[in-house]
Amino acid sequence: MLNLNTLSLEEKIKYFIESKIESEFWDFKVKWPDSPYSLIKDVISFSNSIYLDEAYIIIGVSNNFKVDWLKDEEANESITHFNDTFSKAKFAGNNKPSYRIKHVYIENKRIDVIIINNSLNTPFYLIKDIMKNDNVFVHANKIYSQNGDSNSNDDYYIIEKLWKKGSVYCHMTLIILLI
Repeated sequence: MLNLNTLSLEEKIKYFIESKIESEFWDFKVKWPDSPYSLIKDVISFSNSIYLDEAYIIIGVSNNFKVDWLKDEEANESITHFNDTFSKAKFAGNNKPSYRIKHVYIENKRIDVIIINNSLNTPFYLIKDIMKNDNVFVHANKIYSQNGDSNSNDDYYIIEKLWKKGSVYCHMTLIILLI
């Protein structure tokens, strides 16, 4: 069985593309969306994982798993817009998901990758809706999670597991403080 932790980021992305599937750990986008709101929901969903692995949003791969071409200037502007919008989102306890954005070149084409870090501080959820022009894009007080290759909310089994995962973190912190 392949151990993804031993692979470089480029090797992982190639593996994900060659698998021709999306999963609870990775998702493909053809391009950066015009609006960052759907990606914020995706980051929250992947952050609320019951697993102890990183997750990946891979931008620059088509629905038929072909590498597309991202234009540097447009992609860089989208990254800035996404980071700015994400930084303004209001999360419960000011506990925000952690991510980083890297780019790799496959077939000499730029692909951007949002790497969502695993966290024991789950669940992540907003305390204020993300809105634009009276339209709610990401709802407050909803715990979004990744279910296969789609976002979901109100899955009580997952929510319970996320609270327990977060509880483990609190107990570990307390033990460390007592030592």
